[in-house]
Amino acid sequence: MCAEGLLIAAVLECIDASESRRKYREGVTALTTAIRLSSYGQAVRSQAKSTN
Repeated sequence: MCAEGLLIAAVLECIDASESRRKYREGVTALTTAIRLSSYGQAVRSQAKSTN
């Protein structure tokens, strides 16, 4: 029982770690996308100002 319990705990820990890594990656991707979009928006706005 003890060895099985440790194995299950290790597997759950591994799943938990990979889940948090995935969430971290998704967060970083969302953040970089937001930064790209905002810088793209600034470029469009500055170009619109220069043409007017």
